[in-house]
Amino acid sequence: VLLDPHQDIEIVALTGAGFTKLAQLLYMECDIEAGMIPLELDEAVTCLHWSRRTNSCFKDIILASYQDTFDCPGLVGLRHIDDILAGHMAVGVFKPELWFALHAHGEPVAVMLLNLASHGAVMELVYLGVAPGWRGRGVGRKLLAHGLGLASQYGATSMALAVDRINKPALHLYRSMHFTSTSRRQAMIYVLDDLEN
Repeated sequence: VLLDPHQDIEIVALTGAGFTKLAQLLYMECDIEAGMIPLELDEAVTCLHWSRRTNSCFKDIILASYQDTFDCPGLVGLRHIDDILAGHMAVGVFKPELWFALHAHGEPVAVMLLNLASHGAVMELVYLGVAPGWRGRGVGRKLLAHGLGLASQYGATSMALAVDRINKPALHLYRSMHFTSTSRRQAMIYVLDDLEN
């Protein structure tokens, strides 16, 4: 459930019904300037786009990026990776060429998932994650800069995203690339018992 953080009565009611607070999400957006920015990577790093053949690589890199994450850590382990991928594909309009998975000699590096919004000239940053061993090395910045340039090629005039308020490294990156906050939501979750048990 996503609520305005000031909906105190609803938050109390949902808490009483067994929901717990998951994260306070910041919704951010930035204007896109036309112009392609090449994706410049270390020699050892290979970039793949999504396909049935590369699906397992995307799964491995997404799961690796969840290690020690600050982005909704309460979700880790609650969903199967197939459900996670299906959820990401369902956001807006999925185009395989807008999904990027980076690896170095089979080692997970980073992933960026972009989808076009179903309405308006907006590109959505559905997910950006970096594996622990590659954090702090500028990989996320390079991916995002490339994504912003690529978005203009698809007619997008802005890019939108949601990020957990406690994810300071991601907030620093997004703010340094001119994303500004547009709204805030309190995410709450109710974890169902495993129906098979």
